[in-house]
Amino acid sequence: MEMLYCGYGSKGSTIIHTPDQDYTDFTKCISTILGIARDKGEQFDYIVAAVNNTGRFDHIMANINTLYIAKTDVPIYLLSKGSLTWLLKAGSHKISIEETVMTLTCGLIPMGDPCEHVTTTGLQWNLNDQALKFGSLISTSNTYAEKTVTISTDKPLLWTMEIK
Repeated sequence: MEMLYCGYGSKGSTIIHTPDQDYTDFTKCISTILGIARDKGEQFDYIVAAVNNTGRFDHIMANINTLYIAKTDVPIYLLSKGSLTWLLKAGSHKISIEETVMTLTCGLIPMGDPCEHVTTTGLQWNLNDQALKFGSLISTSNTYAEKTVTISTDKPLLWTMEIK
């Protein structure tokens, strides 16, 4: 079967065939990018992926799943119209908030395992060694009380923030 690549190969792009259907195209893309960087001895500070979070819910969830299964310590940010989302690994995190988004919302969502111990500072409604899990408490529609937010979590936790 002949593959159509829309002419990108003729423009100098490298075409990499990834037939594995156990992973989404986004997951395969992240894996491929990280593999190429590793082979070349290059490192990234972060990866920003422009995504559309207004379409099919299963695709949105697949994008979030990629954050969980990516085998990297490099932060992967999902940038969509109106929001920025990334996975906070277990541990402590410090997020600087730009003044232009201080009036907007943010959330902490446990998408994988329940998070039994989450503590925050700098939010309007802080958490103090609280558990977050579906079927119980999740932290949505929060906002900022300070320009710096700290988060300590015992398990990976999804951070999402509204942006202008």
